[in-house]
Amino acid sequence: MSRLRTLPTGAWIAIGLVLAAILAPVSAVAATNLVTIAGPSGVRAAVTNAGQLKTAEAPPSAFQVFARNGVVSGSCSAVTTSVGSRGYIAKQIVFNVYDDPSPGTSDYVAVYTDASCATQPIAIVNPASVNAWTYPFDPGFGIQPGGGLYTQAFGDVKSDVTVYGYNVVPTDVPSTTPIVTPAP
Repeated sequence: MSRLRTLPTGAWIAIGLVLAAILAPVSAVAATNLVTIAGPSGVRAAVTNAGQLKTAEAPPSAFQVFARNGVVSGSCSAVTTSVGSRGYIAKQIVFNVYDDPSPGTSDYVAVYTDASCATQPIAIVNPASVNAWTYPFDPGFGIQPGGGLYTQAFGDVKSDVTVYGYNVVPTDVPSTTPIVTPAP
């Protein structure tokens, strides 16, 4: 041990160079050993030049739009009574308000997941004027297979309602998407 301490500086430099020559190829191999992500069909995931994984929420064939024209005050109307046998992820709702003669707090349009429009709405717009209003959901609002979407207008407002989203396998949708209303 005492001999190592008395080695000249040149010897220490030589030992360092030898160790670097041995370790550098090992670390270079480790740095080039990449992990790849592949789907069930064997297709590998792509990465952008910035190193970000290229993804899509769903294939274009899974996107589905539901629309209800002429939503007026009075009754609960179906946008769709069933999203089908697959789950549905609503990504956004567009309220196209085309008539609101006297905008006020009692004039609004809401979207519900129950046929009586009696539960907490998943989206609501109180328009200040005639316009299109977009209500985004991020990451999305899940609707179970067979579930529906319903809308109701209140006051003198008249609107069209369009829901944009995509279908998923039933197990990808929770039994219920919680709607939390904070206390006043």
